[in-house]
Amino acid sequence: MATAAMMRARINGGMADNQFTGNSRTLAQSLASAMRSSNPPLDLESSSGTASIPEGKMTRHHVMRTFTATALAAATLGVLGSPAQAVVEECRGWLYGDNSAAATCNYGFGRYRVAAKCDSPRYPYSITIYGPWKWRESRTKDPARSTVNGDNYNCHIVRAWTSV
Repeated sequence: MATAAMMRARINGGMADNQFTGNSRTLAQSLASAMRSSNPPLDLESSSGTASIPEGKMTRHHVMRTFTATALAAATLGVLGSPAQAVVEECRGWLYGDNSAAATCNYGFGRYRVAAKCDSPRYPYSITIYGPWKWRESRTKDPARSTVNGDNYNCHIVRAWTSV
């Protein structure tokens, strides 16, 4: 008699008769065994009713096609779902001129830009301002410079760094 914790499976054709508990073979192992053999598919019986795999519908080809589609979907989500990471190295930001800041990255590839702390001359607050994004390729000998001018924001730049 089957209970909720125990499922009885019988491979058609009288090849095996297994009780599934926590210590015995899993349902997935029996399915894989049935796929490798030439026996018909499993006929599963449980206390909640009968679930059967239609004759001839679950072949090794179908299992492999389903597995391949699942793996491809997971790989696609892994690649497209994650944001691109910059791999730029040896980046530096500096102040230059009266009220400007710049940044470059000397090695690697990816995007970067200058970020600068800009103090307001009239009010007691600071803001962070950013220059345009620049792209560095691995073979670039002279990296592009991202610059920002504090006069455009009506503030005075006091510190600069690279934002990756």
